[in-house]
Amino acid sequence: VHCAVYDGPRDRTVLLISHRINTVQRADRILVLEGGRITEQGTHDQLLEQEGSYTRLWQKQLSSFQRVNGEQLPSQ
Repeated sequence: VHCAVYDGPRDRTVLLISHRINTVQRADRILVLEGGRITEQGTHDQLLEQEGSYTRLWQKQLSSFQRVNGEQLPSQ
């Protein structure tokens, strides 16, 4: 999926829905939905700066990955 989305033609719009942030973090625009409403939007870096729901989910997934794999990853 990553190759098809990120390495494919750039002249297309792709709608990608995921609960895994590493799947969407390279997207040009990320929308965060809660209760059927857009609560946050921006790039991965912009959303991390907002310190909202996206940031909390990113931190949770990052720490979960680190526990499972015993690896240290950068915070962004």
